[in-house]
Amino acid sequence: MKREKRTIVEERVASVNPYYHHFLRGYNYRESCYTCKYACQERASDITIADFWGVEFVLDKMLNYDGTSAVLINTDKGEQLWDNIRDALVYASVEVCQVMNGNGQLNAPSSRPNERNSIYIEMNEKGYPFVVEKYRDLKEELFDGLKDYIPNRWRFNIKRIIRKGTL
Repeated sequence: MKREKRTIVEERVASVNPYYHHFLRGYNYRESCYTCKYACQERASDITIADFWGVEFVLDKMLNYDGTSAVLINTDKGEQLWDNIRDALVYASVEVCQVMNGNGQLNAPSSRPNERNSIYIEMNEKGYPFVVEKYRDLKEELFDGLKDYIPNRWRFNIKRIIRKGTL
């Protein structure tokens, strides 16, 4: 008897996941990410697709609680490509600086944390569970765990109140 494949989807605040917690701090990036020559304002590609962090403060109507992407048009060829697909998308135009303000990787390479070397040495010697336990931040975990119970829409509204002072 063939077993049917199932997919289980669990929606949680990403930072409660140990891997993602380390990712947000830059602990587990590839070494090249800390010196990336493409992480700058001068783009090498025709089009750049990036996360639009902070879209709710720039274009409230484009806020998607699952995430909003930004498309940066960098060349004439990129403009032609964009013209071919734009009618199939929901989009709004903004100044590129409004996207770059919330996405540091579009401006400069990530900073290399001091812990980066020791994390990889300890992971090789003592295993991943050891690293997860050693580099966890219990106060932050508690806060993120509480956030996990607040629906995305409410979290964005709370963020908006704190940042702008309005709903």
